[in-house]
Amino acid sequence: MNSVRIACVLMVALSAGCSKEKMTELVDQAKETASSVAADVSTEMKTAAEQTVAKVESVKEAAADVSGIGDATGKATMTLDAPTEFAASYVQLIAVNEGRPSVLKISSSKDGQDDVFPAFLIQAKLSDTDLDSLAGQTVSARLFAQKQEGGPIWFSPEEKPVPVTLAMEEGNWIARIDNASVMNSSSDAETSISGTFQCVVHP
Repeated sequence: MNSVRIACVLMVALSAGCSKEKMTELVDQAKETASSVAADVSTEMKTAAEQTVAKVESVKEAAADVSGIGDATGKATMTLDAPTEFAASYVQLIAVNEGRPSVLKISSSKDGQDDVFPAFLIQAKLSDTDLDSLAGQTVSARLFAQKQEGGPIWFSPEEKPVPVTLAMEEGNWIARIDNASVMNSSSDAETSISGTFQCVVHP
């Protein structure tokens, strides 16, 4: 671009019959102007590049936030009449009163108020009062699961609880049910289910 600009200046100067000194002055001015324009263009390009990089980083951060949603709520899968995914999974050990059993609760609902389906609830009465002490244990629990509001409920009768194995893996609570026998409210038929629950601790 600088060469083109200087060539144009020389052509104008020659056609105007300028002296050698005048031509030199015009060329110097053209060089200075061209250098200034080039610097401005370089600055604009650098600014545009920096803005583009900032936008890309912003998109990456947003994508990371979205991909990390499950980490804040947990998740679960169960084989009911078909493999079923649950959007959340919370674990909590509730100490009722001194001298009474604690209640282990694993649920797709954090506070019991949200009506999100599919939904499940696992409850077990225990003597333990510290959640950490349950790592590596298998407890007997009641299970309730429902794929949609008003739909059939898979449940374990009080006299026939399901075994739930608890583990701490890489800093996360994992609960598992393997081939446990439950009932279906719509058919009173007994069926076998399995499930994996990646839980977030609900204080």
